[in-house]
Amino acid sequence: MTLSDPELDLFRELLEEDPGNEAYLTVGKELVKRGDLAEACQVLVNGLRLEPNEEGWALLANTAHEEHLFDLTQEALQKLDKDPVTNQEYARLEVQILGELGELKEALEAAERFLAAHPDDDAMMAQIDDIKLSPQQSSLSTPDPFCSVERAELHVHHGQRERAIRIYRRILFHNPDNKGLVKRLWQLQAPVSNTEEELADPPPGLSMPQPTLRRVYEGVDGDEEPTEEVFLGNEAGNAP
Repeated sequence: MTLSDPELDLFRELLEEDPGNEAYLTVGKELVKRGDLAEACQVLVNGLRLEPNEEGWALLANTAHEEHLFDLTQEALQKLDKDPVTNQEYARLEVQILGELGELKEALEAAERFLAAHPDDDAMMAQIDDIKLSPQQSSLSTPDPFCSVERAELHVHHGQRERAIRIYRRILFHNPDNKGLVKRLWQLQAPVSNTEEELADPPPGLSMPQPTLRRVYEGVDGDEEPTEEVFLGNEAGNAP
């Protein structure tokens, strides 16, 4: 279901009066489609605080992760099934989030649980290598902080295979002996091209602007103190 601009505005007015109205899921999905991830997180947080449900938590987990709101992502994941046998997607996301939060011991434990259930998962093997090789700083880091196994796999999840391949090439350039990376890159390239491509020459570094944090919102469980900064890059007064 796609909403027109007038329909979306009507739903926004409805949610201002009743944030827990079931329409919050419809609005959240529409905002994600439009790329308004910060507002989508706000709508979902408000709705889930009053009317929690699994679909809403799942949407919030994925949306917050894309917005680099890792604490919020972890909070949403706590409400979801993360068993690697029954839910690979969120078990994998849990490993990524723990790593991004610097909880490396917990990330390694979660990764090893995942690998026990899926021993041939090359992306998770590469991620375990990443965690083990440097407890303080990822050895799979590059001059661009947005080049990571986690970021590459997020692009794979969203069907952006070419972007994932470019990131893996850059990581491999700095870590040429990592067999897990080589195998994962080969897997991703196989359906895209029938010719072998040079892996030693990475594409130009990505240029990412520094995010500006402008606004905070209440915690999902109704805490009085703000728990997470949501609106990135908005000027004061222009946040949704």
